[in-house]
Amino acid sequence: VATPVVAPVAGAVKSVGEAVGAGVQKLAAEHPLVDSTLAAFRSRGNLSQELFEVRSRMTGEVDAELGQVARTLVQLEGGIDAALKNSENVLADGSPLAKESALNSFYSYLTKEDAFVQAAKEQGLSPLKMLPKEMQSAARKARVQVDRLSKQIKDSAYLGREDLVGSEKQAAQIIEENIGSYLRRRYKIFEDKSYIKSGQFTQARTDTIEYFKRSVNSAKNIAKEIGTNLEEGTDILTEGGRQVLTKEAAERLTDDFVSQYSGRQLKTKGLSTSQTVAKNRLRTGLFQTRQANNQQLRALLGEVKDPQESLVSTVADMAEFVATDRFYRFIGDELVDDASGMFVSQEAWKRLPKTAQAEYTQLGEGFGSIKDGVYARNNIYKDLTMQTKGNTNDVAQVMRAAYSGFLRGKGITQYGATVLSPVTQVRNFTSS
Repeated sequence: VATPVVAPVAGAVKSVGEAVGAGVQKLAAEHPLVDSTLAAFRSRGNLSQELFEVRSRMTGEVDAELGQVARTLVQLEGGIDAALKNSENVLADGSPLAKESALNSFYSYLTKEDAFVQAAKEQGLSPLKMLPKEMQSAARKARVQVDRLSKQIKDSAYLGREDLVGSEKQAAQIIEENIGSYLRRRYKIFEDKSYIKSGQFTQARTDTIEYFKRSVNSAKNIAKEIGTNLEEGTDILTEGGRQVLTKEAAERLTDDFVSQYSGRQLKTKGLSTSQTVAKNRLRTGLFQTRQANNQQLRALLGEVKDPQESLVSTVADMAEFVATDRFYRFIGDELVDDASGMFVSQEAWKRLPKTAQAEYTQLGEGFGSIKDGVYARNNIYKDLTMQTKGNTNDVAQVMRAAYSGFLRGKGITQYGATVLSPVTQVRNFTSS
């Protein structure tokens, strides 16, 4: 009986609310100071509703990719369990099947390790067929997802710009070369200060010295990349018609190679002062030249083979790059030099009077394809950036430890059910 009365009242309240809202919007449009005050109470701040919605979709895009990889890993875990129940199952190389060996083979498949690929070739098999059949479907899905994201990054607005030079051109080439084998890797040398004093490192150093002594071409390539001088006739000798590297030169090259990484890990202190950075920073260092491009050098750095965590970390990083690039592409394609005045090109900014120029701030590193060439109105710039405080390396290490602990503690099956985004964790942590 009460419904006929309630409905008109609710409709009237809604109409009044819409009228008040429209009035406030009109007032804000006519009076910038009023709009600035209202921005403090809006989730979108000073951003237009359209731009806010585009940015809001980023987390959903990343979480969708993480949901997919989580389902793949749940399937992989089920495949491994099924394979282990089959007592006749062995790996393609004839070794007994255990969970650790199955995961190591999965890791070798994803990264296309030389020894794994060579073993497949010798047996006349594709690398995928080297895995137990119960794991093959999940392994294929994992590889396809990473390759798809790699191609999206290669075609991104940031790397798709004309006349790429330096590190940006190199990044595009590296992506092209590593499609089909890219996977984020972890090394003890970055995470454990005591690693270079360990027995594992000592043995790996000895093995690497022997490797350089007999693999002169590889030694030359590494020496060129890191700036170590190898002299023909002194460091490189000819014995029995083939070139060899002297033990002293191999030791020097090995230690120089390690110092490129141990120095970075032990000496870099990070940024200890306050800094303004993009809230949604395009991580352009995601793809860098990997001098540890063979198994021996990875062993020297203490590679940690955790395929489940590596896969999730890889997908999270790549999905975040793709989503962030799309956001800045939208700004560049739709909002620069439009009627709103939120963003202006460098050419348009130069034509403004000095007083008007002061109302804009240039977008720099971290803003993807629009960095350096676009200026944002100061209130927009404020909403697109944040202040970081403290040691940036400490923040990264805390999140690395928290994320690793999360995977170990929850177990991959429970992770598949919750699909908690590490990107969201990092963003919330750094912006709090």
